[in-house]
Amino acid sequence: LSGLVLSFAVPGFRHGMDALAVRAATEVVLADAARVRSLASARGGAELIVDETGVLEIVADSTTVRRTALGERFGVSLDIQNSSRTRTVIRYDQLGVGRLAGVTVKLRRGRVEGGISFSAYGRPRTW
Repeated sequence: LSGLVLSFAVPGFRHGMDALAVRAATEVVLADAARVRSLASARGGAELIVDETGVLEIVADSTTVRRTALGERFGVSLDIQNSSRTRTVIRYDQLGVGRLAGVTVKLRRGRVEGGISFSAYGRPRTW
């Protein structure tokens, strides 16, 4: 009887954990995007590097300021949509405005997907 109950509960629990992991990873990407824009204003420019290996990097003055391994931390995979690139660089100028960013990053864990689209000016939107 307990095996029957667990067979119904475990898939729902796993889906819920996947959804929470994707949501948390999305929030980290949004927070890093806000950080890099602020840093760009303070230092005259900065970059957000998104790699499909699941790594985000904030670079300013040729120095890596922050590195976040989303794959290790949340177990999510990243996919740069509509591109054969496996790594993309979103550059922000001294005003905190992205320059020709226009990229969409999909985050996935299990059957749960989420994503962030960066506008041409580097402004992130979740979906």
